[in-house]
Amino acid sequence: MNDACLVGNGGFSLRSRKLMDAVRLLEPQFGDLEEDRVICIALGPRLEREFGVRFAPVEVAKHFSVEHQFETDGRPFQHLSSWGTFGFHAVWNLHLAFSDEELLKTIDSVLVPSVREDLLTRWDSVALLFNLERNGRAAMVAELACRMAGALGLDDPHAVAPRRVAELVIERANARARGERAEM
Repeated sequence: MNDACLVGNGGFSLRSRKLMDAVRLLEPQFGDLEEDRVICIALGPRLEREFGVRFAPVEVAKHFSVEHQFETDGRPFQHLSSWGTFGFHAVWNLHLAFSDEELLKTIDSVLVPSVREDLLTRWDSVALLFNLERNGRAAMVAELACRMAGALGLDDPHAVAPRRVAELVIERANARARGERAEM
C-alpha cells in the first residue's frame, strides 16, 4: 500500500493547486465516501501516476495532522501527543489536546446545549470514550460516560457503566441513521 492510501485528513489538510485541479478534472463521484477517502485512497495512485501529485510520506504526515491512530499493520500508534503533531481532526481526538479539566469545561460550558446533546449522543463521543480509556484516563471516562448518559435522558446517569452508555449511544446513532427514533 502506498503512502497516498495511508494519509489524508480532510478535516485538517493542506492541498496544492495541482491536486485541486487534478481532482476537478477527474470529476470523482463521492457517493457515501468522505472526500479525503476518495482523494487519497480511491484516486491517490492515479493522482500520483497521471498528474504528478505527491502525498507526504506517513512519517512526515503524522507530525502535521492525524485523524485516526493506527500503524500500517492495524496496531494502534503510541499516544499521538508524543509525536508533537501540529493538528488533528474530529471529536475523538480531543483527548490529545485537552486535559480532563479542559475537556469537561468545553463540554459543560463552551458548547451550547443543543450542540452538546448532539455531540454526546453520536458515535464520535464513543470513540473519544474509548480513546480516553486506552490512554488510562479512567476518571475522565466516568465523567464523559455520565454526561453521555444524561444526554440520552437516562434516569440515573451515574448508575450506568461506560460500556453500556457506549452501546446505547451507538444504538441511538444507528437508529438516527435509519431515520428511526431509538427508545432508551
